[in-house]
Amino acid sequence: MTDLLKVGVVGLGMGRHHAKVCAALPGVHLKAISDASPERLAEVARELNVKETYQDGHALIERGGLDAVVIAVPNHLHADLTIRALRHGLHVLVEKPIASDVPDAEAMLRASREANRVLMVGFNQRFFPQHQAAWQYVRQGFLGEIYYAKTKWLRRGGVPWWYEAGGKGALSTEIAGGGPLIDLGVHKLDLALFLMGFPEVSSVDGTTFRGIGKREGQKRSIEFALEDAGVALIRFRDNRALLLEASWSMHCKEPDTQETILYGENGGMRLANEVEVYSESDGIQMNSQLFGNDNTHEGGVTGHFCRVVQKREDPIITGEQAILGLRIIKAIYESAKTGKTVSFE
Repeated sequence: MTDLLKVGVVGLGMGRHHAKVCAALPGVHLKAISDASPERLAEVARELNVKETYQDGHALIERGGLDAVVIAVPNHLHADLTIRALRHGLHVLVEKPIASDVPDAEAMLRASREANRVLMVGFNQRFFPQHQAAWQYVRQGFLGEIYYAKTKWLRRGGVPWWYEAGGKGALSTEIAGGGPLIDLGVHKLDLALFLMGFPEVSSVDGTTFRGIGKREGQKRSIEFALEDAGVALIRFRDNRALLLEASWSMHCKEPDTQETILYGENGGMRLANEVEVYSESDGIQMNSQLFGNDNTHEGGVTGHFCRVVQKREDPIITGEQAILGLRIIKAIYESAKTGKTVSFE
């Protein structure tokens, strides 16, 4: 690898942000981009002054002369492009979720090990300044053992109907792998597991709800086959627990709400736009606030990925962690379908 890390981006919807970060990072050269839309491809190429463009992501991987690639395409395409890139010797940052199903995700991880290349998943919430501040506080032991956590991402009316523009059936389990649980919930699940230290999962109880989106889909002549919302209780082998909620459509107060609450033996914490800490000293209850440093991780998850490939940072996201999150989400769907608890071996 030369001094400049040569990076390509496949998919310029979510990938547009990754491309902008790569174009601005020191020591990184955004060499090539790819998108199925010629109009969007040309627009981003002009904006970021990228000379090498492809409408086919496979061609970018095979002919781009790259060191690394960011893959930001629909969920069901993650595995094929990622494995192909790894086998061509490229390091890969793939958008969340790692894949639509667990076997594909496991195949991706095997390919990264065989190729001895970095495989990272775009869990960008770990890099928000307030979340980094919370993580540093937790890892220093100020909360003690976190025995219970609640995390949620609720949208009042946020079904991504534009998914259907990518082809009929995009709002189906086969294409997306699921609805708000795998789209939004996987982010909050990862954040909570990260802050709790990834305890070993014992079982999952979950249920999903469908009605609002189905009715709206009928009005739009779109077959909406996913959930409006889902909730789950995740139990860990050490008797800790995590409650997860996610929705695209729910009659809640706010249009978009994200929140993670941690309950520890020595203190509690609420993460939203700000981070509040609840503690006690000599019988006096105290509330305080944490503030993050915007420069903690330049470029968020994209910058972190590039520096890991350059061996300037150690990875804080692993393929194993991403697969655990996907296994939990899939267990929620199974529990909702069967009405039974799903036990983890």
